Amino acid sequence: LFRSVACYNEPIQLEWGEVLAQFKLRACNSLFTTLEQSQDAIEITSEDRVIQYVNPAFETIMACQKCELLGKEITEVPKNYNKSEYLDTVNSGIKTGKEWEGIFYTKNKNGEKIQQNVKIIPV
Repeated sequence: LFRSVACYNEPIQLEWGEVLAQFKLRACNSLFTTLEQSQDAIEITSEDRVIQYVNPAFETIMACQKCELLGKEITEVPKNYNKSEYLDTVNSGIKTGKEWEGIFYTKNKNGEKIQQNVKIIPV
């Protein structure tokens, strides 16, 4: 009796697993579309501050192409004009899992000074 129940449950579990995977894939696609269409500059980095993703708005504001940014440390691109103590404070907070919000002063690739309102959320 237990054998027939187990065999009956397997197709249900397979189907449910596929449905759940499809929902997750749709959610990821929706999230990616939102990031790509956002008018706010979005940059995603690894824990060791290597750039993994930038959206089109970031490329426009910083006058850089994705291929110039991906794989580089955030200290390399763009040029940051904040004081080192300021950056140390920001980084120490982020490393402990705290959100940080404030203003960054940078220059884009064309040399234009940019003031950015930034919110950093460690995930």
